Amino acid sequence: MAIGLVGQAKLSLITIFVECSLYGFFLLLAIIASSILLRRNSDHYKSKGRLKILAVVLIMFLLGTLHICVHFYRVMNAFFGSEDGRERSFEELDKMLVNIRSVGYILKTGTYYVQTYVGDAFVMYRVKVVWSGNRRVMAPLVVSFLASVGISIYVLREMAQAAPGSTIFESRLFDPVLCFFVLTLITNLGSTLLIAGRIHWLHSQVKNASQIVVSFPPFGASARVGGRAIFVAGVIIESGAIYSLALLIILILYSFKIHAVYVMIDAVTQLIGIAFAFIVIRIAFGVSTEAAPPLLFDSAMLDLL
Repeated sequence: MAIGLVGQAKLSLITIFVECSLYGFFLLLAIIASSILLRRNSDHYKSKGRLKILAVVLIMFLLGTLHICVHFYRVMNAFFGSEDGRERSFEELDKMLVNIRSVGYILKTGTYYVQTYVGDAFVMYRVKVVWSGNRRVMAPLVVSFLASVGISIYVLREMAQAAPGSTIFESRLFDPVLCFFVLTLITNLGSTLLIAGRIHWLHSQVKNASQIVVSFPPFGASARVGGRAIFVAGVIIESGAIYSLALLIILILYSFKIHAVYVMIDAVTQLIGIAFAFIVIRIAFGVSTEAAPPLLFDSAMLDLL
């Protein structure tokens, strides 16, 4: 599907503006989340849980930073990087900005894929913990995740071998890219619902919820199942819905070959980190609003993050 040359140049500027705005928001959330994880004091589970969360936040932030740096360089180089000092025509700008064969585009796309791996792998790990390693629950998620990794590697290889001037809508890439988005949506949405559903189910099995306390190891805190479990389940669903909704929009736009999908694809790298940091912050503030009695353990302990 063709797009006007002037329109493609303008779309690139809109895309970088949107991603820069989201990156600024992600930076703020990452600072807040990191501060929470570093300042919480606890004698029990002081380091392992919180350091895992902190590592994921920092990795996501570094990947988001790399993505926006590469994106910004590509756009600025297209508009102002002419070697002979002349202004590039809109036709030249169009070819540079949508060319999937360029090193910058492949690096940017690869960074997005790695960001997706990190987010999906961690949420799957939490499914494993919350569901006590139930293989029947994990198997579909693992298959979906591994399939998405394999497809993404294939897509990157095809990009490197694509003809000059090729776009993401080329016939050889269209179906694999579409499959990647579908599989990622299945992995993320499925994991989110499984975690939230398990929390809700465990809460419903507690006969005297006011007397049962569950742990929140990443924050060195504890809370009563009765109120906090449902609160945490709600936060996980709300935050997971952000990324899932973004993926759904990408699927629709890409399926109809609407070029506005470029905006969403570049923005979603930051949205993954935003959604994760948002969960950390919401649960941390929610758990810290009330004092809790001493930590109690049982087989249904919720290692929520």
